[in-house]
Amino acid sequence: MDAAIMRLEAQNAELRSALSSTTADLVASTAAPVPPIVGEGYVLSSLYLSSIIRTGRLMHLDGLVRTSTGAITMLNPESPGIVHMTREGATLSSLTEHAILSAPLGVDAPNDAPVEHHLLYVLLAQQSLNNPGRAATILSDSPFSVAASKNPDAFVLDAEKTGIGRVAIIDDGPVDQMIQEIGEAFRDIGGNAMVVRGRFVLGFGLDVESAMQALSTLEANMQRHVLR
Repeated sequence: MDAAIMRLEAQNAELRSALSSTTADLVASTAAPVPPIVGEGYVLSSLYLSSIIRTGRLMHLDGLVRTSTGAITMLNPESPGIVHMTREGATLSSLTEHAILSAPLGVDAPNDAPVEHHLLYVLLAQQSLNNPGRAATILSDSPFSVAASKNPDAFVLDAEKTGIGRVAIIDDGPVDQMIQEIGEAFRDIGGNAMVVRGRFVLGFGLDVESAMQALSTLEANMQRHVLR
């Protein structure tokens, strides 16, 4: 018995050491300097680029995305009308400046834009109406939130006492129909997240940190709901 306890204690010590090392590596990597992205008529500063990179890594740690899934978009607060987004298929846990695309909002998206960029764009536009130049939208797998949305009779997830409000459930369908439903839900229900039934979750806020926080809070709440 004593030998078994000693082995367990040794294993726990190894796990704590590994976790400490991983945390230290994450802190070091997110603190590493990155160059700004300079394009025609805009600059994405190192500060905002670092926020995108850090958010991608934290999303992966929180289990919100898998390898090569998810998308992060934000308006440039210093260059009105410019949207920055992660490439389709980019691994959010290991983003660099080369994984970021930039384009004017409201025109054709770049070829490598996220597949669901139409939905991301409409949420950016909706938010920026009341907060000029400040908006971010994130698409995540969020498995427990998606699982909680599969009840065909449910149209809202109630994230109890989380501070993110009610979460609209949008039915999957033609893009134009989904855009219309997202606009209506944004206006009538509010909140900081929406679920496309059985597919993915959209979190939004004034910046990427607040958008990710909404996703993380919702997922933790839905995990408790699904597993209870």
